[in-house]
Amino acid sequence: MDRLRREWILVGMAFGGFLAGGSALLRAGWVSERHVLQWGVVAGGLMGYILAHLWKNLEKNYTSGDGGLYSTLGLANWITLVRAGGLAMLAGFLWLPRPAGIAEWIPGLLYFGAALLDYLDGWVARATRRTSLLGETLDMHWDGLECLLAVAYWFNMV
Repeated sequence: MDRLRREWILVGMAFGGFLAGGSALLRAGWVSERHVLQWGVVAGGLMGYILAHLWKNLEKNYTSGDGGLYSTLGLANWITLVRAGGLAMLAGFLWLPRPAGIAEWIPGLLYFGAALLDYLDGWVARATRRTSLLGETLDMHWDGLECLLAVAYWFNMV
């Protein structure tokens, strides 16, 4: 379980990198400092929730067959967590003014990337024979968020 907790810290560090990179891109692009902060609060808050949800469910990182706990998250779960981080970044755009120019594609690309990763995580889990209750829990949770964000973003653009 200690190794899983260390990987949880790595997920948090990756999310910090997502926030720093996203903020830098927004600053270089089309939004004011106030909007960068607004984006960061929403995206960072959701990333904090993702980390809390992962922490709460780490003990589910076992296969449904023999019940033995995996010592690492595994590639499929990492893909799911990257997807969840991308969805958090997408959520930050809900309260920003509509992007202009090439930046207008960023939310759509984030959503497309999340949809692609949703397919990929399950495929990797099955191909590596590394399915787990944790993976199922994370995947189902972020599937719901993905649908919610798609609808919310569409209503925000109308």
